Parts: sequence; structure tokens; C-alpha cells
Amino acid sequence: MADSSDVEIALAGLVGRVLFPSGVQGIGAYDDAAAGGWTMASAYGSLMPLNSAAGMPVRVYRGWPTAQQLDPDLKAGIAHVSIFKGTGMGRLATGTMDEDKTIPAPPPTIFATVSGNAVILSGVPSPQTLVGLLIDGQGYVWPVQPGDTLLSIAAGLASQIAGEGNLTTDTGGAILNLAGVPITTGDTAIITPLPDGTVMLTFGTTAPIVTRVMTFGGTIRRARQQTESFKLTCWAPSWQARDAICKFVDQELADLRWLPLPDQAAWMLWTGTRNDDVPSKAALWRRDVTYNVQYYTTVTRFAPPMLFGVLVHLAVEADASATTTIL
Repeated sequence: MADSSDVEIALAGLVGRVLFPSGVQGIGAYDDAAAGGWTMASAYGSLMPLNSAAGMPVRVYRGWPTAQQLDPDLKAGIAHVSIFKGTGMGRLATGTMDEDKTIPAPPPTIFATVSGNAVILSGVPSPQTLVGLLIDGQGYVWPVQPGDTLLSIAAGLASQIAGEGNLTTDTGGAILNLAGVPITTGDTAIITPLPDGTVMLTFGTTAPIVTRVMTFGGTIRRARQQTESFKLTCWAPSWQARDAICKFVDQELADLRWLPLPDQAAWMLWTGTRNDDVPSKAALWRRDVTYNVQYYTTVTRFAPPMLFGVLVHLAVEADASATTTIL
């Protein structure tokens, strides 16, 4: 779901790409590291940024700078452009927008195949995936977690199955397969990494094995639509530098109406520009450019699929007995 932080990140990325169209990245120009999300790096003052397309060095980031951050750069002729959510109240545009819409489950990126009493896992594990085994009607499922590998998935399944023992009837008699051999499960669960990167999981069983791998599906709903203001503030060492930077950025953004967010395109509209020359005695010239951004707050929910279930068949006659099939 999108919130004000997503809007700030998108605005900072937009201004950064305008000022550095060649894609200069990092602390020397602007910080778009995934972990930082366009925040000022702690060691920002240690590197001199390259000249921007506006003709002077500029740092672009989310947040509000402090004097300790600004003063060294202003003395060195380095300008800043900060992106910060306005202090005014947001406005609710509408209430509940629509009903839940289905998000189809993506195809799995991990695969499980059966060869005799062995299961071979391959592919690339991804979260929101279930890897399941069905051994003689008993299901075992491993939910893939972030950081899981084929080896850890195999270990998780093995830990569930190992020690199950022989399959017997209620009276203790052994259950035989079609060849008359007693069916056993889980006395051993051997994990073998193979040279091609796959992992083989071998079970001490003569029972048939079924594998199923499925991913989570979900729903998404636009719960509300709001309008909030965001300030793009230029902090410059001279009025000439401030005017040059702001004029350049304003020309590039003047025709822009849509701001790409992770789950939507937000409507963006310029609402005002304000100069603040009061701090000029401290060699600081400032300009605030305000944009109203209208975007949806979306609610997304994911649900696991059912790998194995029970289907009960009932005959038409009322006195007929039911039969059960494992799916």
C-alpha cells in the first residue's frame, strides 16, 4: 500500500533524475540506496558531489536538514534539495473506493518432482510459496520463508516426516501396497545436495509420493483517496544558485501530472512557490515549491492456497455410505 513515505521517495527520485539525468548515484550526488530510501547518508559531508544539470553540485534527499548538515556544504558551494511532507492537514477525497479485486497467484519459482521414493527440489525459493508432499494420504507442507534455500526447505519437510514409522491398520496389522510389500514412512529422510544445485530428499517409504507447489493469491482494494501537500525545498549558498536550480527543476516538472508510485500513478499538481530570504544573513537562500499529491491508500491481503484436502462423495441413495478421497 502507498503512504506518504512512498510519495516522498518518488518525489526525491524524480528530482534526482532531473538534476542527474545520467544516473549518477550514491553519496557523491544523491542517495537512492534501497535501505536508505533517499535519506541523507550519515557521512554525506565527506564527498564532494558532482555538478548537476543545473550547473552546480546538489544533494537530493528526503527529510529536513539541520544546521550541522547544511553549513559545511553551503560554505563549500553545495546546494541541497530536500523533500518533506507539508505540515498542513491532508484532505480525504473519497471513502471506500471499490470492492476487493483478485490478485492472481504468480507461478511458482520452485519445483518439486518425484522419482521413486525421492523428491528433487529445484528452482529459486520465494516467499508466499507452499511446498507440499502427500505420502499415502498424509500431507506435509513447508511455507517458504525469506532467506530459505532448497536445502532449508528440504530440511523443514524432512523434520515433519521423519519418525512416522510403519503404516498399520487400527488393529495393528501392516498395510500392504499392491505388490504385497508393507508400506512404511519416514524411518529415514536423507537430504542430498546434487552437483547441479538441486536437492534430493529421499524417504524410507514404499508409499506413493505426490508433490505440490503453489503460491499465495490475494485481493486488493482501494480503501480511500487522499490529497496531501509535499514541499520541495531548495537550500542554496546564493540567490543565483537557488534561482538556477529551481528554474531548471520547475521547467522539467511543469508538464508532469502523474507521479509513479509502487502500486499506482498519483495525481500531482503544483500549488505554490515561496522564497525565503530571511536566512540570507547566514549565507542561506531558500525556496519552497509545494505540490499536492492525490493518491489511493490500498489494502492488500494474501491468503495461502489449499494444497491437500478431503473430498467426500455421497451416493444418491440416502442409506448409501460415503467414500473419502484425498485430493
